[in-house]
Amino acid sequence: MKGLKVISIIVIVIIIGGIGFYGYHYETTGTMKVEVADTMPANMSANAPDAAGAYFNITIHSIGLYNSTSGWHNYTINKSVDIFGVLSSNASILGNLSIHAQSYSKVIINVTGASIYWNAIGITSSTTIHFDHPIDIIVQAVTIHAHASTTLVLDFHMTDLISSSSSLSGNVNANVIY
Repeated sequence: MKGLKVISIIVIVIIIGGIGFYGYHYETTGTMKVEVADTMPANMSANAPDAAGAYFNITIHSIGLYNSTSGWHNYTINKSVDIFGVLSSNASILGNLSIHAQSYSKVIINVTGASIYWNAIGITSSTTIHFDHPIDIIVQAVTIHAHASTTLVLDFHMTDLISSSSSLSGNVNANVIY
């Protein structure tokens, strides 16, 4: 009889603790959906690379968020996406991250590699880019609200980056949707 009371008390404590943890987690975290897209310039629509003729895969290893009070919070993503294959209207979802609700002054996207294939009339090229060190892309600040969803869309503008001289340059825009 005494053993049954002890087991009952332990079960009640575990249930109360679980409910308390769930409530704390629910009240102090939000979701950040990370998406990747490529905005194609209006003047490129006639000569746009198609799925069979080109790809530009970029590998995103992780995302880091910085808050001056709590420091860095790093989340592993480890996904590759064909930037040419996604537009803002059909952005590729890299992940839904459960993040502590607060304002983050820095967001860093950690890119570890890329591969490019281009096949057009008279030109075929394939290149894999290996970085000695990951490239960090710093984007705008973001606020994660408790039990709410925030979407971070990384818009790479890759079609602007490729020129006839085979050089790469350009920018990444980050759009935050609350």
